[in-house]
Amino acid sequence: MSKPFDTKLYEEDDNAKQTIKDWLTLKGYSVWVNPDDYGVDLIGEKNGRKLGWEVEVKHNWRGKRFPFTSVHISARKKKFCEPNHHFIMLNHERTIFLTVSAPDFVTCKVVTKDTIYTEKEQFVEIPLSKCRFIELN
Repeated sequence: MSKPFDTKLYEEDDNAKQTIKDWLTLKGYSVWVNPDDYGVDLIGEKNGRKLGWEVEVKHNWRGKRFPFTSVHISARKKKFCEPNHHFIMLNHERTIFLTVSAPDFVTCKVVTKDTIYTEKEQFVEIPLSKCRFIELN
């Protein structure tokens, strides 16, 4: 069972897209918020390559150190797996993020677990070795 859409949570975390958009722009990417509400959060390009980023905030990740041995991203996000797409997870304070490429994402195993929002939801379990951690300045 997937987590139902929650307008309140969405509005609280929607500005995370802008945080990542600003950082990517500083790195030379052309980026904009995807007008397709059902698509990946951010789309853009650099050097002629079309790119996409799916952004979320992990509220129980506080501070710099990621507190878990692996990263869990909802398996429903597999629909965003295109070669030049990335999944981004920010810490609660939005001072550091991790990123994993879609090609790495699809190679990871799927696990089922209960969350505070759902029972028996499927997640892609990503080893930290497949993640890149980046501090925002």
